[in-house]
Amino acid sequence: MGAVRLDSKALRGPGGAAVAAVPSLLSGALAEGAAGLIEEPLGGDDGSGAAASARRAPCCQCLAAVLNKLADGAEADSAVGLVVTALTEAFSGEGEAAMDVDGAAAAGEGPVQCLAWTLKAVAMRGGNGDAFSELLGLLCGLLTAGPSRAGGDTPSRRALAAAAAFGVTLGDDGEVLRADADGGGGDGGGGDGGGGARVSPLWRQRFFVQTFPKLLTAARGPARTRTGSDEDNGSSCEEDMAEQQAPATDATPAAATAGGGSAGLRVPALLALMRLVRGVPLEAISQQQHQRDTAVSAVVQALRSDYQPLQAEALETFQVLSRDDLTAFNQHLSSVIPLLLSLAEARNGSRTKSTGGPVNHSDAQGPGVDGSLRGGRSGPMERFRAVRCLTALTALPYSRLHPFKTQVTRRLRGPLDDDRRAIRQAAAEARNIWFLLG
Repeated sequence: MGAVRLDSKALRGPGGAAVAAVPSLLSGALAEGAAGLIEEPLGGDDGSGAAASARRAPCCQCLAAVLNKLADGAEADSAVGLVVTALTEAFSGEGEAAMDVDGAAAAGEGPVQCLAWTLKAVAMRGGNGDAFSELLGLLCGLLTAGPSRAGGDTPSRRALAAAAAFGVTLGDDGEVLRADADGGGGDGGGGDGGGGARVSPLWRQRFFVQTFPKLLTAARGPARTRTGSDEDNGSSCEEDMAEQQAPATDATPAAATAGGGSAGLRVPALLALMRLVRGVPLEAISQQQHQRDTAVSAVVQALRSDYQPLQAEALETFQVLSRDDLTAFNQHLSSVIPLLLSLAEARNGSRTKSTGGPVNHSDAQGPGVDGSLRGGRSGPMERFRAVRCLTALTALPYSRLHPFKTQVTRRLRGPLDDDRRAIRQAAAEARNIWFLLG
């Protein structure tokens, strides 16, 4: 599908066909499946996952464009209210068979796609008002939808789709909601971008402030009763996140799950957290020390998971956070370094299997779309990023790294024999830097 063309002037005028088209667009958007959200790799090319889903959501895109570009007033409020009501009813349990959280039918997951694009449209306008709060509450609530029919700790498809929806909401859209630099869009300016989108200044920063405490609450699991003050300041969430950081050992650093029997059900919330942290400017996280510390704790918790897509997201988020200030990692070095070393290893040996044939890592990525939790070998990109993360840690003071120097230089011998040249080169660079420390 080509780029969707909409007349911005017509959308901004009073009344018109745009408002009248909202019900039909909404109907089509709710019927669209969420395949683009969870069938493509969660990391995507840019970590947002927005490009894959955009190609499969024309109705959601058009609806988001209309809602974003409507002129302020009663008509815009009515149009947004109509969508919010429809989405609330869709997720309220009406039609239990059609809205099964683990069903593969489009009706069960399509509303997640619609919710993601609607939230994006409203957030870009400024993210104020009851409509935005209701939409955000719906999406955060879906993160705990489950478990799936598989039972145990396996998260449902809908919960995984909700986690991926944060990538759509925060990602840059190159079609109907563009925010081109020459049009004054993005986070640094307001007005219309090259695609006519209404972009409020610092909308991503505001989205982060409103969403971060809610995701922390979801990520800590249902063990403790949530209070209003927890969601307001996130302090209790941060303490609980820190409590879940158990010391990791060389024996089982990567296989340990993130705290307790409900670790799998917290996977969607952690996935959403990783996307949120990567989707906003670093300045939004660095403004307050406790936010940066909590984000780092969440990354460490995600690295412990045996759900490989979450590990991949955590490694990418680690790289983003390491560009700012590494001091927040100081208290986690005893956990982080063994985890990274384990993820950097192919685990099935060197460049050849026992049969003598070449190693094929195409099956080393995470589980299928059923969301089941599986351990296993790290994929090539995860191994490469893990080595790069080890290199980034060398910016910390030597006094903090000295206890791990021998362990790192010894275990990086494995990646030196990896079947991928890029990994071998990164491992050689990392080992040399660690060897010369001090």
